[in-house]
Amino acid sequence: MLAPVWPSPPPAVSHWGERLPLSGALEVFSPDDLTEWVAGSLRIGGFQVREKGAAFVRPEARPGAYDLVVLVTDTNTAPAQWPADVPAWLRARAAELHNRRMEAAAGAAGPTGSGTEPLLPWLRSAAPAGPGQANAAPGRNEPWLALATPGFVPEDYTLDVAVHGREAGVILMASSRRGLGYGLATLGSLLAEGALATGQCQDQPAFPYRGIIDGFYGHAWQWQDRAAMLEFLAANRFNLYVLAPKDSHGRRERWREPLSNDVLQEVELLVRQAQRMEVAFGFAVSPGPSLVYSDPRELEALQEKFAPFLQWGVRIFGLFYDEVPLSLVHTADQARFRSLAQAQAALATQLFAWLRAEQPEANLLVCPTQYFGDAVNSPYLAEVGRLLPAEIALLWTGQQVCSPTLTRREAEAAASVLQRRPLFWDNYPANDGTMAAELHLLAYAQREPELWRAAAGILLTPMTLPEASKIPLATAAQYLWNPRRYVPEEAWHKVVTALLGKDLEPALQVLASCNSYSCLQREDPPFLTKAIQHFRDLFDKGRARDAFAGLQETFQQVAAAANVLRSLPNAQLSRELSPWTDETEFWAQVGLLATQTLVIGARLWMPLTAEERFQAQQDLKVARQKLRAALVRSLDCRTRACGDGIRSFAADVLLRTGHLLDRE
Repeated sequence: MLAPVWPSPPPAVSHWGERLPLSGALEVFSPDDLTEWVAGSLRIGGFQVREKGAAFVRPEARPGAYDLVVLVTDTNTAPAQWPADVPAWLRARAAELHNRRMEAAAGAAGPTGSGTEPLLPWLRSAAPAGPGQANAAPGRNEPWLALATPGFVPEDYTLDVAVHGREAGVILMASSRRGLGYGLATLGSLLAEGALATGQCQDQPAFPYRGIIDGFYGHAWQWQDRAAMLEFLAANRFNLYVLAPKDSHGRRERWREPLSNDVLQEVELLVRQAQRMEVAFGFAVSPGPSLVYSDPRELEALQEKFAPFLQWGVRIFGLFYDEVPLSLVHTADQARFRSLAQAQAALATQLFAWLRAEQPEANLLVCPTQYFGDAVNSPYLAEVGRLLPAEIALLWTGQQVCSPTLTRREAEAAASVLQRRPLFWDNYPANDGTMAAELHLLAYAQREPELWRAAAGILLTPMTLPEASKIPLATAAQYLWNPRRYVPEEAWHKVVTALLGKDLEPALQVLASCNSYSCLQREDPPFLTKAIQHFRDLFDKGRARDAFAGLQETFQQVAAAANVLRSLPNAQLSRELSPWTDETEFWAQVGLLATQTLVIGARLWMPLTAEERFQAQQDLKVARQKLRAALVRSLDCRTRACGDGIRSFAADVLLRTGHLLDRE
């Protein structure tokens, strides 16, 4: 199966004119050190690489339209190093753009988006203020803010399009290969959609850190799933993958043990793949309650755990203090430290110092033991924030472990206590632990558009289902890049269409709607609740025929959608969804049984002959038996498919139709 072409998010700043008709001829120029990389990275729909040179051509060229000429270069390469055969008019325009970017970088830590607004605003943002306070002057958290992205790589790019004669010239200029990759993806989307126009876009992500934490409870992903996820992350502009094993590969009760050679070999392959794809790789350890903070051997164990990763070039490490008691439990620690916060900060500071001594660009992510809730009134968090070096990032999940909303105000409140912007560990679309029965396919939502102003980034926890996780994660990627222009429903439609095509999108929409219970929506699926309520409203108005027909149509639609999703082109996705497609269809059949039982029961309210009445009673008894048997079978269901709405409706039908038989 071909990999989907994931949709690119809208640029931060863009000014486009009229769309350009293109002939199909395309020539790409780049400095010598980028030529091979550009050829391997350029994925433009319909264009194919020629055998000679950095030229591309699309079959079925359109005479009379513009030939496309593209210059791809990074800002650090001087114009003199560009290929000599770049058209003179394009070279002159690119040189002017290059000078503007260099001047802006020297004067404002990055190119400008509109003349006055910095393209990388967080690089010079003031320290976040507490609730109701004005922003403070830059303070202790400035070193963290200066780390724009993992590996300290700027990600901005400029895409400039102009015409000269019968040539349409495109200049793609960025500060890094990662930025160039994002720019090539945008160019590819514009060409695939026939939307290339004269003008310019200057683009950058809103959130510096955008990634996932592979650290859920339960059955771990297979190595090939992790490799496929890295490809997905790169294609969707995520820049960080953190491997944080809990129930496998060094689980917390055995965290001191070195990783096995087999595991190390697999992990190294992932690290090398991430490096090729410009995705930063991180590794985290969750020691758990057995950790003795005052024992120097514990620091040595952490160093030994991290040492191979440093050798491979990994720069992001994590020390996760989650799920441990909020007080010191070991006698040696109680004798040495006055508080848990002091003990944890001491160990993290020592570990961070060692990491920086080994690799000056290394960084540390710390998850405090209290990682959600009321940060403002937490002495523990205040002490952690005060004692930890400012360069260390602190993870925070929001008001709850799985927060229904994330707001700028809450982030600012946390930042005022942590003395740095929180790096959100967002547990959506996670479905591990007590959420194992849930399927979270709906779009990333209820995170404020201005959250980026008070956050260092967002790292999401995927589901235990790697392929299914890509659907909500791809929508989150759109938000993380440009939250101001993010519309969850539109993003979801684009993502699913890219993944499955337009024909299958409605079926997945039905399945997702029947399995909508999550931290974002803690209620029975509104799709089904509204259908059942609409039935009752029509029935109460005396429109029984319409009521029955409408509800039957809904349940038939659900059953049909579940059946379609059993045989998707993406076989792995079908397998992952199967527990929910099976039980969604089961509940649709229960709904149809309940509706049919009501239809039969309604006959007993009509004028009938004795023979007709006897037959209706027998039919009702049989229907009730089938419905009761289905409800008994539902006790063995293993998912939350369809919530409790159909179950409650069916139980109500049994209650009401039972009175009809009792009345006889």
